[in-house]
Amino acid sequence: MTYVEFYDKDLLQNVCSALLRVPDRVVLLGKNPKILARHAARYEELMRRRGYEVPFFSRAVNVNSMESVLAVLNELVETFDDCVFDVTGGNELLLVGIGIVAGAHPEKNVQLHRVSIRSGSALDCDMDGNVISSVELPRLSIPELVFLFGGTVRYNADIPNGTPLWDMNDEFCDDLDTMWEICRRQLHAWNSLINVLQLVESSGSRTEDGLGFMADAPQVWAKYNGREQPDALRSILRELRDARILNAFSMNEQYLFVSYKNEQIMRCMAASGRILEMKVFLAALELQNDPDGYVYSDVMTGVLLDWYDEMEDGVSLQATNEVDVMLMHGLTPVFISCKNGAFTSDELFKLKAVAERFGGENAKRVLIASSMENADSVTSLQKRAEELNIRVVGDMGNKSNSEFYRIVKSLWC
Repeated sequence: MTYVEFYDKDLLQNVCSALLRVPDRVVLLGKNPKILARHAARYEELMRRRGYEVPFFSRAVNVNSMESVLAVLNELVETFDDCVFDVTGGNELLLVGIGIVAGAHPEKNVQLHRVSIRSGSALDCDMDGNVISSVELPRLSIPELVFLFGGTVRYNADIPNGTPLWDMNDEFCDDLDTMWEICRRQLHAWNSLINVLQLVESSGSRTEDGLGFMADAPQVWAKYNGREQPDALRSILRELRDARILNAFSMNEQYLFVSYKNEQIMRCMAASGRILEMKVFLAALELQNDPDGYVYSDVMTGVLLDWYDEMEDGVSLQATNEVDVMLMHGLTPVFISCKNGAFTSDELFKLKAVAERFGGENAKRVLIASSMENADSVTSLQKRAEELNIRVVGDMGNKSNSEFYRIVKSLWC
């Protein structure tokens, strides 16, 4: 079987048919031979990583000339007697052209279909009742999605502050739930505490086991800009110690000391918003085993993305982006920004940019906030979010655990 794909800037549309049912070959049609060749090679490598040897051939065509379009399409129909033309995306003249060619050659039984990326099913576009089919919804992993869009997931084993790999054992998951419960009941105090702990780590000395830090108290308080008083922070530290999240702590006039249970707990308390990210991450992970069927086929948090691309005008771009939480439901990516404190509408533009770059038109964009109290004007922020096609979920700190999971379950919809 030969698939003919009409190149589209929304890159998922170029490979969705091959992911749905593996063909013998794919021909990628478009206008820029250099870009087509680069993308064909990338898609071929993607299929190889999934265990399939599928050659992708690129073919340039003058998409501004119907004569040229019809000539190439007729050639393909004559060359391959098993052509399936995917009209999911692509140039308008190519789409019109294949309609003309199919109508002019009924004896060739030219197959036309489009793929619903959300459902992962093929839709019959030639009205003969035949479509390619798959046993189940095709799934992409997050690293595969990023590779498809010309990027790489960078891990903390490779570079500092890279994407972390977590050991999500039962004890750690219970600790995450405990930390979230403490955080959500006193958001301001939690964020102030994290600020203090960061100062203790940056200005103090580390214990031999690597899990503790001690710093000069006057030096820390001189840099502290939170509004919570030490007694409020001491109360949270006591809760964390009693829950065995911390091994020990001390706050007095001379020094501040804290010792974490383990390295993963220490990472969770390295930034004020990390615990919200981890709670969303945990909920999405557990939904992989939902009784009604999996919700998310892949889940990652703190995702560091490196990418390099050459645009159609010859300009080269290189950048690094970070996504708080990324989810995959089949072929549908979800990009999530988590905010545990104050934030502005600038966060919406950052989220839009990274979702467009690595998810295309099909990507879901979500901003999750523990509270909307410290956001810019809520009304204007919501309006801007609607304009940018971003779903805002506020006041997660006031949600019950069942409500929290219900919301996370719905993020791909």
